[in-house]
Amino acid sequence: MAKATGGRFLEADDAAELRDALSQVSAEKPAPEPKAAPVPEMVEAILKATDQDGGPLIKKGLIWTVRHGVTGKVIYTSDETGTAQLELPRGVHDVSVRRVSDGATADGQIDAGGNARLTLPIVVELTASVKAPDSAAAGSKIRVTWQGPDEKNDYIAVAKPDSPGNKYENYAYTVRGNPLELLLPAGAGGYEIRYVNHKTKTVLARRAIGVTDIQATLDVPATAVAGSMLAVNWAGPDYNNDYISVAKIDAAGNKYANYTYTKKGHPLQLLMPDEPGDYEVRYIQHQGATVLAQEPIKVTAVKASVEAPGTAAAGSTVKVSWTGPDYKGDYISVAKVDAAGNKYANYTYTKKGQPLQLLMPAEAGDYEVRYIQNQGGTVLARKTITVSP
Repeated sequence: MAKATGGRFLEADDAAELRDALSQVSAEKPAPEPKAAPVPEMVEAILKATDQDGGPLIKKGLIWTVRHGVTGKVIYTSDETGTAQLELPRGVHDVSVRRVSDGATADGQIDAGGNARLTLPIVVELTASVKAPDSAAAGSKIRVTWQGPDEKNDYIAVAKPDSPGNKYENYAYTVRGNPLELLLPAGAGGYEIRYVNHKTKTVLARRAIGVTDIQATLDVPATAVAGSMLAVNWAGPDYNNDYISVAKIDAAGNKYANYTYTKKGHPLQLLMPDEPGDYEVRYIQHQGATVLAQEPIKVTAVKASVEAPGTAAAGSTVKVSWTGPDYKGDYISVAKVDAAGNKYANYTYTKKGQPLQLLMPAEAGDYEVRYIQNQGGTVLARKTITVSP
């Protein structure tokens, strides 16, 4: 048993041997108890900072300061760095960090007796201001003076007062300079000029502005012939890409039969539709396709006629007399009876005079000699002709 348990076995046959054995046992010292490992006075710590809450880790340009949690004494100050690795005395201590580039700071505390890891979000308190007129005309451009961080993609916006920070009517990036030009909305009403930080979609500054109505007028006759050019006198803001259009009465502002830009002067020439009917001549503000003025006009049918022989040999040339508006691009054609207006076997322009020469098709059959209005490929007059072999 002694051998199995690591002890000793002593025999005693008499009292003397027993006294000797007992003296040996009492003389042995007990084994010392194991000592606990020493507790370290200093603990390794790691300090990190991110750009805004949840943003990327900042890898440079930080100054770290650690103060003792009891005495408030500075126990660590870093050089300009990113992540800081250091040793701190056990306990909870106060930590602050400053970004060199913009002076932004953050504060926290680290438990050097526990995890000894700390990540602080550096949140910059951004400020800005904007200066703009109290009011301006709808669709006009105003000059805006601003102050702000001018971070990447920051912008000056004009928006409804109750709209979120990332909503706007128009905007211009701050990178364009200071002051900058900002296009006002097409509709009148109360708005705000805003400085918006692109990263956070936060409105850093705002200023109220009243957007006033603009006026336009048109002077047009009551009627015009289909396909004719109409001289239109107008008055209006003449903003970039504004135009005068002719459109169906129930058409939306951005729909038209024809149009011409206001930049072409006073009066300007407007091509009337090729189909007769009731229309409107309109002044259209390009932004928002806003109708600023409108006047009704009736487009009347245009008359034309053609005179040609009743028959002709295939491949021959015939004389054709005609009457009609002789608009630019109008022509006399020969086509199959059931062909669309813009389809033909041969043609010649009306600008070539009276009468003109028209080449007959190479294949025999029944055809039509037609007066074609170029706009819309409209057939204004037709006469049947038989082409013989």
